[in-house]
Amino acid sequence: MGAYATVAPSFATFTHDTTGLQWTRDLGPESDWGTALQYCEDLETDGHTDWRLPSVRELGSLLDYGRSQPVPLSMVPVQDQVWTSSPGSTGEGT
Repeated sequence: MGAYATVAPSFATFTHDTTGLQWTRDLGPESDWGTALQYCEDLETDGHTDWRLPSVRELGSLLDYGRSQPVPLSMVPVQDQVWTSSPGSTGEGT
């Protein structure tokens, strides 16, 4: 992925080169916020067990508007809904 991210040999995770945040490509099942939180807490990927939902700002760091495709879809699967740890208008993540 060049200067954008470094992909783990398993291709299950990648590390954003600018922020240093590690991301899993496994978004889990589409669900509600509480289920998403629990899924992250239970996730074991590439030897890591400390997964958590990202904040809105962290999720936004994946966007690169200088590219014709702001999100590298080859690394980040897309779902209709992606949860974050940031509170929304309902008090749950957005």
